[in-house]
Amino acid sequence: MKAAAAASVPSRRPTSFSRPWTRAALVAFTAAVTCAAGLAAQGPPAITQIPLVPGTVRDYDFEAQLLKDGDAKVRAVRAYRIEASMEALFSWYQAHLVGKLTQPSDSIPVVEEGGTSQMMYWLAFHHFDDECMDPGAAAGASTQTCKVMRKGKDKRNALDRVRIPFAKGDWIEVATFTWYKREMNGALVRLNVVMRDIGLTPNWKRYEPREQLVFESEVVQPPTH
Repeated sequence: MKAAAAASVPSRRPTSFSRPWTRAALVAFTAAVTCAAGLAAQGPPAITQIPLVPGTVRDYDFEAQLLKDGDAKVRAVRAYRIEASMEALFSWYQAHLVGKLTQPSDSIPVVEEGGTSQMMYWLAFHHFDDECMDPGAAAGASTQTCKVMRKGKDKRNALDRVRIPFAKGDWIEVATFTWYKREMNGALVRLNVVMRDIGLTPNWKRYEPREQLVFESEVVQPPTH
């Protein structure tokens, strides 16, 4: 798929489409876009109008998986993958979508017909608790009984070797931008941009910059007229 013409997403390690940022440069850029987000923007009215970061590759298999149990009449999805730092990917979208930081919520804003709500976003960070990898092991399984344990310190070291943290000791695992559009027939549509980090190996000992990017829209209130 041919990428849109725009600035590429940088990562700590060079890729075919980017050059690494210094820690100071990423901190300064993140501060700038966070400041600008004090006034959240309105989001694009459709997923086809969401800006697409250069370097993405369409993931049709994952799209099919997401839509397998959904209703195509009320939901639309586009999925992509990209080799880039999650912090740089988030910063690119924050600069283009200009969201306001909030917490996940089920509340629905008031949106007039033909209108679009403000852009909101929230972040989830990697945790560094040890986890048991034994088949069927429950969360928080005892280290005494677990045969194969993946270590939080290994995850932290793997991330720190490759990525610049969003803040000291914090690496983004999931970033979500959300906004709403009210159609002229009264239907309310929720739109999301979801970025998920998928670069860790299962044992958390190695990491490659690899992110999953999903655009989705779903009718959450049916037409009223």
